[in-house]
Amino acid sequence: MKKAASDRCCSSPEDPAFLSLELGAGQPALPLFRGRKTMDGNADMPQIEGAPMSYANQSAYLEVATGCFRATVGDHSSPCSGTQERPCHIVRQLTACNELLFPARMPLQEIPGARGKLALVSVDNECLSLPEPQDYRLRQSAGFMHCLLKHHKCVASLHLRRSHFDKYSSPLCDALPHSCLKKLRLSCGFPMPEGICAAIPSLTSLEELQCSLNEMNCASYSDSCADLSGISMEEQATKHLLTCLTESGILKDLSLGRRVLPETCREELAQYLMSSPSLTSFRFTDDSVKSEIAVLEGILYNRRISKVGISAFTGNAESIQLVARILGENTVVKSFVILYIREEISPGHHVTYDTWLQALKENVALEELSIPYQIWNLQQWIRFTNILDSKQHLKKVNILSDGNNCDHFTHVCRALEDSGVHEKVSCGLYFVKDNADLLNCKMFSVLYFGLGVREDVKATALRQLLDCSHVTCLTLDIPRGNLAVSSALAEYVQSASVLRKLEVSTGFAVVSDVSDAWWTLIVQSLSRNNSIKDLNICLSDMSDRDAESIVEAVSENTNIRKLTFGVCGMMTLNAFVNRLSVGIMGNHTLLGVVLYGRLDQEGQDASRKLFDIYEATRRNSGLLAAAAAFPKATDVHRYSAAALERICKRHAELLEDLAELVEVNVAEIGGMAHRHLNRTASLDEYMRITGVVKERVECHPRDDGRMQLDDLNEDCWRMVRRHLMLDDIEEALIHPEILLAATAATT
Repeated sequence: MKKAASDRCCSSPEDPAFLSLELGAGQPALPLFRGRKTMDGNADMPQIEGAPMSYANQSAYLEVATGCFRATVGDHSSPCSGTQERPCHIVRQLTACNELLFPARMPLQEIPGARGKLALVSVDNECLSLPEPQDYRLRQSAGFMHCLLKHHKCVASLHLRRSHFDKYSSPLCDALPHSCLKKLRLSCGFPMPEGICAAIPSLTSLEELQCSLNEMNCASYSDSCADLSGISMEEQATKHLLTCLTESGILKDLSLGRRVLPETCREELAQYLMSSPSLTSFRFTDDSVKSEIAVLEGILYNRRISKVGISAFTGNAESIQLVARILGENTVVKSFVILYIREEISPGHHVTYDTWLQALKENVALEELSIPYQIWNLQQWIRFTNILDSKQHLKKVNILSDGNNCDHFTHVCRALEDSGVHEKVSCGLYFVKDNADLLNCKMFSVLYFGLGVREDVKATALRQLLDCSHVTCLTLDIPRGNLAVSSALAEYVQSASVLRKLEVSTGFAVVSDVSDAWWTLIVQSLSRNNSIKDLNICLSDMSDRDAESIVEAVSENTNIRKLTFGVCGMMTLNAFVNRLSVGIMGNHTLLGVVLYGRLDQEGQDASRKLFDIYEATRRNSGLLAAAAAFPKATDVHRYSAAALERICKRHAELLEDLAELVEVNVAEIGGMAHRHLNRTASLDEYMRITGVVKERVECHPRDDGRMQLDDLNEDCWRMVRRHLMLDDIEEALIHPEILLAATAATT
């Protein structure tokens, strides 16, 4: 009899089905732990040479496995204890869990709005040069990953990059069929690994699947290697996968990257898209015309898919006609996106896309449309503005540029702005080149100064930005020592009120002897800015003090949520990491840090500093993730309510981020949170939600007649409650074995 998904998620750690783990593709199977070192890092774990590690031994070793920095033993081997009422015990132990997972760069993170659900995320370290972890630490990480996927139904999402799949293919493929994943994201190379193809059909809870090809890996495979990969095996695995996805009827979101599925499976792919009863979102990237036609045919006849995304449209005549039919006949698709067209469109070719105009005129369902500007000539775009003006349901149109800023693009932007439909239309990214003539066009929100733009053009445009309230993102390169550009940037940044993202890179110095004045201006402006949330800085051959000054600016600015910092040339990340790690646990507003460059420090010391940085931002983003569950809650859940209370009382600056996360108006989030927390205000409710009592507070009378807790009137309790947090009462941790026994006793 086939086990249900919930049964598989709670399988016993003593399950003998898996006996050994393989750390690398093509390598011999090895015992799970070769050796565990004591706190001094010298003694090896006991082992029997040549003997595979059984689940019983795996569980025993996980019980004594220590983190790589604090040498503390956590509860790593117990099965999932999550219920509808309370999250799994590991949610309260994420720091200890992530310390064990850190050598593998696969941390656990809380999923926003999904009460108590966790994601196992592959961290991209390809651009960050780090010392290699010790072998036994990697084995501990592999064993814990296997345990999490196989025995914890709270792990609902998994993101794998190629490097991680290559290292941990065997434990991952063994654990996946037993997992309760709802989302699987694969950033793998070509061909798609056979093991993962075989495991996906067994994921009976899967709702979202993303498969993409790493472009860097793609370039490393020659045609001969692709031919030798065994196309028949890949074809059969793919066909089986599509058949199982159709039969399961659960998958809601599917993304397929370039060359993930072989062209020979296009008929099966089309059939899946036509008949899938659950799929509502589909994104597709491929170079094959035949595969593209198959995809479009499937979408045309599907009556469930509401979101369609095609990254690279071939421009094939048959594909153009199929898109016209989808826009004209399909009444379900509400969002249709084509990012770019791979072929150059000649002036005489515009007529081919005329059918899209007629189809849009007939369309009654589309709410969002993204298309490249090249498909139509100016007269066709004017016709489109008339259609758009008459479509109340079509609320958002994105016109995508190729960065050439040709006269045709300029004329299209002017025509759209003059037509009065610009409030519905966004042109997104404006590539500044020889001039910034379109800077005042309100359809642009992103300003990008590419390489080669003259410095006088940059300085002039930056000064003009002071009068532009529509630009929310700015990207530019500043040659070291250029005071004109840096002063113009500093003046804009310190007064900007709508700029949300800033990307700055420093190029080569214009003179050999450069003072610090130009850089000081930029750093000081960052400290004074009150709008930037995403800061991306890349330095080339600058001093350690220059790198440290960025950390100081970020520490003074509580608005910054994401920090990306990179170095190139002879520079290292040492000074930046050292400075950022000091006091990072006291920062409660930074939600993410991305680093790229070289870190020249001893392994353990550098790794600990990085862990502290990543864990602090994980803690902060986890607070938001937990609080994000409150708008949909019919009852007050302690875990999410406690997170919401902490934000409101201690970190109110995160309320705007919470509003964005739960997709409500910023002006409304404070009132919504206050009303929800009011349900925890009374004495009885506070004590019930925190688990002190089941229903209400009743105290035994004292012999001396003195006042008891239940004698407090509402006003007195309200004064006490002001100083109490829901987290002030320690949550009783019920061990999984006790929980299972209690559940069995009541059934």
